[in-house]
Amino acid sequence: GGAAASQVIYGPGDIEGHRGHDGRYYVLDYARTCPPEAPPRDRTAPSYDARGVFYKLLRPEFLRKYKNTLCCDAFTRWDYDPVAAAANRRDVREATDYLYDTVIPRFAAKVDAELAAFAPTGGPCSTTFAPPTA
Repeated sequence: GGAAASQVIYGPGDIEGHRGHDGRYYVLDYARTCPPEAPPRDRTAPSYDARGVFYKLLRPEFLRKYKNTLCCDAFTRWDYDPVAAAANRRDVREATDYLYDTVIPRFAAKVDAELAAFAPTGGPCSTTFAPPTA
């Protein structure tokens, strides 16, 4: 066979493709195919980690239900176009805020409500939680 045709890959800027000595093709460094959570706005916050954008990634389950597509290179140097980068950071920040301010509290309330049936008082779970006996 001849040379393979070029293909566009939508993914992180550091993704790599190689042809092995066995003639097969391999894709490397595709761990960041999901966009990162936005880092804390306050860089002095204890939770701030400049490298967090490389491993604190939004879950695919969240992304499938989220209203917009997001850039997996947001908040990294791979997102180098100033206009696009600003929009990508804004979009990822909005998604992160939605996750923390809406999705997680709704989920926690749902879990609390479902577990309330098991609490002795019928109220929210507490240290007095006791599952029903068989």
